[in-house]
Amino acid sequence: MSGLEELALTDNLKFILGRPCFMFIGLASLWRKTGDHIETQAESEQAYFIHLMLNLYLKHGAGWGDEFKNMIDDRKATLQSTGGEG
Repeated sequence: MSGLEELALTDNLKFILGRPCFMFIGLASLWRKTGDHIETQAESEQAYFIHLMLNLYLKHGAGWGDEFKNMIDDRKATLQSTGGEG
């Protein structure tokens, strides 16, 4: 990768990049119910969440998973506080 800094393929990156598209159906539904627009195609859901997780990884390193879990918990709490399902 001439001229570009290469990321090491860590276990965290393998986890993020290796998620199949059907893994995000429930999360996409939660994100939509709390205000985000995500296309309903499985590939679009996959791209949305891999992008999100990758950005969390770049910002928080190995702590990205905790940040992602906090985001999920916050979304669930928001949905419950507005009378939605959670």
